[in-house]
Amino acid sequence: MMMIGIGGCTALLITGFGIQDSISSVVDYQYDEITRYDAAVTFQHALSGSEREDFLAVCEESSAEGCLFVAEKSLDASAGGTVKTTNVVCPESGSVDGFIDLHTQEKTPIPYPQDGGCIISRGLAQALRLSAGDTITLQTGDMRRTELTVEAVFENYVYNYVYLTQTTWQDVFGEAPGYEAAWVNYQTDEDAQAASAALAGAKNAAAVTLSRDFRSRVATMMQSLQYIVLVVVLGAAALAFIVLYNLTNINITEREREIATIKVLGFYDGETNRYVFPREHHPDRTGRASGASDGNAAACVCHGADQDRSHVLRRACCAAELSHFGCVDAGVRSACQPRSAAENPRNRYVAGPEIY
Repeated sequence: MMMIGIGGCTALLITGFGIQDSISSVVDYQYDEITRYDAAVTFQHALSGSEREDFLAVCEESSAEGCLFVAEKSLDASAGGTVKTTNVVCPESGSVDGFIDLHTQEKTPIPYPQDGGCIISRGLAQALRLSAGDTITLQTGDMRRTELTVEAVFENYVYNYVYLTQTTWQDVFGEAPGYEAAWVNYQTDEDAQAASAALAGAKNAAAVTLSRDFRSRVATMMQSLQYIVLVVVLGAAALAFIVLYNLTNINITEREREIATIKVLGFYDGETNRYVFPREHHPDRTGRASGASDGNAAACVCHGADQDRSHVLRRACCAAELSHFGCVDAGVRSACQPRSAAENPRNRYVAGPEIY
C-alpha cells in the first residue's frame, strides 16, 4: 500500500514539474531557435509585381534588412484516416533562409523541399504518424486532393505548417500562389518597433504583427497554464502527506507494544525514531523508483516525447524528489514523532498518573 501510494504521488509530482518546464520553454524555443523574422505584414489582397516593388521601397526606407513575400493558406492534411487542419506556406524566393530556421530535432539543417514534395512540422507529423518518405494528402476547400511525399520533418512549437514550392502550390490549389503576406527583418527589435508604423502605412497593408508582440501573447497564454500545473503539484504534495501520515500512523499503532518495550529499556525519543522509521525506507524507495518511471513517461507524453529535452525531465525529477521527500516526508515525521514518543509508559505516567 505504501509503495503504491508513494509511487502515485511521485508520478503526479514529476508530471506536474515536467509540464511546467516544458510549457515554460516553448516560447524561447520558437522565437529564439526557429522564427527569425521581426515583423509579419498582411495585405488586403495578393500583391502584383509592381505592388511588391512599392512595398520593398517602403521597407528600404525603414532600414529593413530583408523582406520575403509569402503565400499562406489553411487546408486539411490527412494520412491513415486522421485529418488535421494546417497552414501551407510558399515563399516567393523558393527559400525561407534568414526568416525561418528549418532544422530537425537533432538541430540538423533541412533544405527546402523540391517540386512534388513538402516538409512538415513535427507536431503535424506526430498527429498524422508520418515520417520522412511517407505520403501526405492535402485537401483544399473545394475538395481538391493532392498526395505529396514528406521529404523531412522540422521543429516547430506554435501551430502546424507545411512548406511547398511554387510549382507544388499550383498542383495543390490549381492556381499560382498569391502573395498576401510578407516577413520583414530588422537589425534589432527596437528598429522593428519604430518601423512598424511605416509598414502599417504602406499601400495595401492591412495589419502588421511584430514577432516580439506575438511572442508576448503566446507567453501570456502559456503562463495561464501555470495555474493548472500548480493545482497538480499542490494536489500531489497534499496527497503524499496524507498517504505517508496515515501509513506511518498505522505502522506505529501496530507496533505500540514494541515501541513501549524499547522505551522501557532506556531508548530516548531520537533513538526510538531511528528504530521505527527506517523500516519504511524500503517501500519508500521502491515507490519512489516506480513513481519516477511512471512520471517520466507521463511527462514525455505531455510534451511530445522530446528526446532532446531530457534535461527537462531530469530537472523535474530532482524538483519532485526535493519537494516530496524533503518537505512532505520531513513534515510527516515531525507530525508522527509525538505519537512515537507517547508510547513511552514513563511519559504516560508523568503526563497523566490517573490512568494507572
